[in-house]
Amino acid sequence: MDAFWQFLSAVIVAGMGVITVVIQTRNKNKLDNQKTLLDTVNANIAAMRKESKDDDEKLSKKLDTHELTSLKRFLVDELAKIKNGVYIPTDNQKSLIHEAKKEYNDLGGDSYVDEMFDDLVEKGLL
Repeated sequence: MDAFWQFLSAVIVAGMGVITVVIQTRNKNKLDNQKTLLDTVNANIAAMRKESKDDDEKLSKKLDTHELTSLKRFLVDELAKIKNGVYIPTDNQKSLIHEAKKEYNDLGGDSYVDEMFDDLVEKGLL
């Protein structure tokens, strides 16, 4: 009878060993699958970040172009009104025009507006 119990104990220990190996193998496979999935997700996130950054840069350039055009229209209109004597600008209006011109030049504005502006400064109108 002792032999039976020893055999049963050996089978139980061996079975526990097999079960442990199976569980560890399954856990390792799950961990590997999760790592692969995480790597894929990280790669997708990196690609989306790059795409988003590229889109942001495109939008920023479009906004800068739009802002440059708006500033040019404002400056040409206001400078022409002052040049033609439609009105004499107040100190606040002069300050606004100076700020708009600085921003226009910072965005890469051209010399056409600079010439109009400089001409009015020389005449003491700005």
